[in-house]
Amino acid sequence: MEQVFCKDCKHGFYESFFDFVVNFRYGMKCKLTYHSETVDLVTGKVDKGVYESCRQTRVSEKWCDIEGKSWVPKNSKNVFLYLKHK
Repeated sequence: MEQVFCKDCKHGFYESFFDFVVNFRYGMKCKLTYHSETVDLVTGKVDKGVYESCRQTRVSEKWCDIEGKSWVPKNSKNVFLYLKHK
């Protein structure tokens, strides 16, 4: 089976140009792993929602796993890779 990469997946994205340039390996986020904003009931402080990195998503068996179970092609040139992968 051919390996699939997060950079070619439609769920992977960079939140900012800084993440792409400086933090290339860890900066890519996955849209599958959004954690909604939370409110601290004691202080009332609201923490904004965050996405986990693609690296964390690929390690987790719940979401994508090493094989890339949730991988979907970003553009049409990878459709055959997707069909072969599934």
